[in-house]
Amino acid sequence: MPKLTILPVSTRNAPGLLTWPGWQALHAARETVLSCRGNGWQEALDNAGVAWRAGQEPPSPVGGDACWLLDRESTAFVGAFAAAREAGWDAEKILVLEASPLLPGAEAIESVRVMDVLRSEGGDLWSAQQTHASLARYLLEETHEVLELLDSPQPEREELLSELGDILFQLVFHARLGQEAGGPWNFDDVARALNEKMYRRNPHVFQGDGGRVPQSDLSTDEIVAQWHLVKKRETKGKQRALDDSLPLSLPALQRAWKIAHRARQEGLSDALWRSAQKVSRERPELAPGLNLLAEVIKFEREDVDLESSLRALLSSALQDMSNGTGSA
Repeated sequence: MPKLTILPVSTRNAPGLLTWPGWQALHAARETVLSCRGNGWQEALDNAGVAWRAGQEPPSPVGGDACWLLDRESTAFVGAFAAAREAGWDAEKILVLEASPLLPGAEAIESVRVMDVLRSEGGDLWSAQQTHASLARYLLEETHEVLELLDSPQPEREELLSELGDILFQLVFHARLGQEAGGPWNFDDVARALNEKMYRRNPHVFQGDGGRVPQSDLSTDEIVAQWHLVKKRETKGKQRALDDSLPLSLPALQRAWKIAHRARQEGLSDALWRSAQKVSRERPELAPGLNLLAEVIKFEREDVDLESSLRALLSSALQDMSNGTGSA
């Protein structure tokens, strides 16, 4: 009895990427049926000298061994074994060969493809009308929705995944807009910028090209100091303002925490405090802010994020009140 090899290949991989056992099965088969969407696999099989025919039904069991290529993500693959049995193949002669393994992050490739479909001709009209500026509010909204979940004692898994996915959608969207702009850039450029930054700023973990280095025995404080040293080298030692690249739209406590952190890293904590005292004397209406700044400086030294702490406290307190347990 001839053998049928079902080869599920992923749309998250480039056409033609198979393990050696997968290619061996294709070259040994007397017939190959291709049920994958798109034209990439047609060219890959032609280049490899594998004869094939397109179709949505399994090959016939008459005539020798056969292969059936299907998209792993398709409904056809889900019912492939049953379809092969109906076509006359002996169950013991049907082999499902996983020859198209996925790396972590492969679903991000599908996210890029989804965005390509949405923005391409015949796609989604709303998506086609968006710009970097029109999307800005959505990125802000989605970020705050994630923060609200993270402030809860135990974020619900599916809800958190959904909200983080909304942020990923915004990043993929902006990358697609970059791809369409003059001097184009894409999602890979964004990821590459991140990766290269991580290589540079974590020399205790990575070599310059991303390869691993022997395990380091640096302490957390030493790692943080190294991070800031590398950042300073990136700016060629140029002194930057304490509020450089900090948006005015950041919540005041969070912005103050970042400024206090930078001031401490630059040895400017005393100078910041003296200036704040001077301003509060000149403008008494700002004196309450001096008390808040004192707390920020204190807790920044202890690595306590007052913004997150206050937000979480209020959320929990309101929940406690709604449960009727907040009475004195």
